[in-house]
Amino acid sequence: MSQYEKIRSDILSGNCDKNISEMDMKFFLNKIGASHKRTTGSHMQYTIDNIPELINIQPKKWKN
Repeated sequence: MSQYEKIRSDILSGNCDKNISEMDMKFFLNKIGASHKRTTGSHMQYTIDNIPELINIQPKKWKN
C-alpha cells in the first residue's frame, strides 16, 4: 500500500481524524490537487478548484 493510499484509508475510515500528522495531511492535499491558499496564525488553508469550501488544518502542537 502506498503512502497516499494509507493516508486516504485513514481519512476515509474516520477513526484517525485527530491523529494524521501535519506532514501527511499536506502530502495528501497536494496529491489530490489542493493548493495552499494562506496561513492565518497556526491554521493553514487549502483550496481545490471548483469546491467553494476551504480546507483548514492546524498543527497538533497549537491545539489546546
